[in-house]
Amino acid sequence: MSKTLNSSNSRWGAGSGLTFPVNGEKNWDVWVETAIQALLDHDHSTNSKGEEISNAAIAADTITADKLLFNNNTYLRWKNSSAVATNVIKLNASDQFEVDPDIAKLILVNNTALQSDDVGGTARNLIHIDASDAVEISDANVGQIVRLQKETLADNTSSATDVPDFAVLGTDESAFIFYSIDRGNDNQMGQLWIDEDNSNIIEECAGDDVGVTFSVVTGQLKYTTTSTGNAATIKMTVIRG
Repeated sequence: MSKTLNSSNSRWGAGSGLTFPVNGEKNWDVWVETAIQALLDHDHSTNSKGEEISNAAIAADTITADKLLFNNNTYLRWKNSSAVATNVIKLNASDQFEVDPDIAKLILVNNTALQSDDVGGTARNLIHIDASDAVEISDANVGQIVRLQKETLADNTSSATDVPDFAVLGTDESAFIFYSIDRGNDNQMGQLWIDEDNSNIIEECAGDDVGVTFSVVTGQLKYTTTSTGNAATIKMTVIRG
């Protein structure tokens, strides 16, 4: 009668499935050959080839990057706050990174543009939040297009002062600016046009008189304010061309 080593107490390990003859049986060469083949096939892929390796059997920080290779179009998963496996990201069948739509949250580091390839396959900037926390829609090939920003204009500023974080216009560059200003209980909305000479400014506005006057010097937008005891908050959409 043969003897199968399949006990959790076996020195071969649980699920080894190794079978050996007992005293009185013949053809030991066949038995030994079968046992050796079982050892060679012992890859822990199924219970008959050894129990699957558990997490506890793997030491922390021992699996290196060259040992990881995921199948194409297969999600990398994490456990969510409820300990449920959740799809996160994969390299899809078109060899593009794809975030699971149930996650749908992508946060870029500050001053890093979201990009897209043009028809020629060249990566083009689309939108980013710059170092001054202004939102820019821009592209290196055509120059900055739109900039959204919120700034504070100091109270009682009698000398023309630079509007904070305004991107100075270049030579022969013009700008069209939509703005809204809140100052105390007053609100003014309007638009500014700076010509390509960077020296002339045209303004149209409506609402309350918030006591803010604009000018431009060598492409730099400037302001003065009256004394009311309140600073002014301006929200601008700047279109450059």
